[in-house]
Amino acid sequence: MLNDLTGENIDVLFEYAVNKIKKSYYVTEQKRLSREIARTKTSGNKESADTLLKRKKEIAVFHKQ
Repeated sequence: MLNDLTGENIDVLFEYAVNKIKKSYYVTEQKRLSREIARTKTSGNKESADTLLKRKKEIAVFHKQ
């Protein structure tokens, strides 16, 4: 299988792998931020929760790209 990889195929596979890694990161980070937002809201720290929510929205934009 590796013998069939040409420069173009390697580029496609590399791009695919990078995109999978990015998606995994974004999904994991979204979940982490959701948990952190819930924690900060229950502690009454609205400013911190707002900052985390802003970060979560920024990541959502990148995830859609």
